[in-house]
Amino acid sequence: MIKRYENVLSFQDLQYITDFIRSPLWQWGHQSDAFNNEDKNYFWKISDLIDNEFFSDYLFGKVKELTKDNLELLKVYFNGQTGGQEGAPHIDGDNDNGRTFLIYTTDNFKIHYGGGTTFYSEDEEDSVTFPYKYNSGIYFQNNVVHGCAPISRHFKGLRTSLAFKMHIKE
Repeated sequence: MIKRYENVLSFQDLQYITDFIRSPLWQWGHQSDAFNNEDKNYFWKISDLIDNEFFSDYLFGKVKELTKDNLELLKVYFNGQTGGQEGAPHIDGDNDNGRTFLIYTTDNFKIHYGGGTTFYSEDEEDSVTFPYKYNSGIYFQNNVVHGCAPISRHFKGLRTSLAFKMHIKE
């Protein structure tokens, strides 16, 4: 289950996020749980936003409205990658009820920079990449193998995404 949403946030929400991600809260050295050590790589992250009501209550409420699922929030944070980086294939959880919602939050990111989210099939022939598009969201079962597609070195900024890690309440 993978679903894309367009125009996820309002102009005011996006302005708040733009101001927030310009803050000095970024930390370098985070890793996804890659399947092998050769694929591990580092990226930027603003973590532990669960205590920030704008993200954990207000925006999470919008995510629940969009998805229409009965969700419980586990984590919320920002990922950041620069030109030349890509994400290692990984899963966000191993539970069939686990869900991830990513919102692309860099307004000057062009499609030719790459940086979308690739979902890998077992044989990799049916893998699909959702292009990075500002203010769009991708909702998926978090035990699906995925990763950030390579980002062109022509991009000189920070490609950011806001990640909500959740599970469906039973």
